[in-house]
Amino acid sequence: MKVMGIDASTTCSGVAVIEDGNLVYHDIIDMKKNKNADQRVMNMMGELGAAIQDHSPDALYIEDSWNKQNIETTKMLSNIIGAVMYVCRDIVKCPFDKLIPSTWRSIVGIKLDDGHGKKVKRDELKREAVERVKKLYKIDCGDDEAEAICIAEAGWILKNDSSLFD
Repeated sequence: MKVMGIDASTTCSGVAVIEDGNLVYHDIIDMKKNKNADQRVMNMMGELGAAIQDHSPDALYIEDSWNKQNIETTKMLSNIIGAVMYVCRDIVKCPFDKLIPSTWRSIVGIKLDDGHGKKVKRDELKREAVERVKKLYKIDCGDDEAEAICIAEAGWILKNDSSLFD
């Protein structure tokens, strides 16, 4: 079983693959230098599509996110997610699902509150993902790549741990 995780962004997306329980691939697709948003998003779609085809996962999970403060970013991310859905359904024929951040974080054990009911801030959650990847996989990487690894890990757990549904 090969599970791909994607932390999609309009500028820098993380991609990771877990196969048979082992992390076998992780990388980022960096489009920060391209200042034209439409071209950047089109390029991101192409690069993510190529990564999916290169790795032919048995299942793919992508972070489902939206930004209520910036509708333009939400629209661009929706286009990227739509392109990923197309590649999964029509080209590599693999199941596809979106995970909201709180879901994948909970599955891999990243705490969403401080134990006293106070929500952990987004930047701290990103640091937690980076530290988790450093500790478990001995990989020093940025938050986009770390979150993609955690999303792939969460997808692996969902596909292989039936006790989550008992």
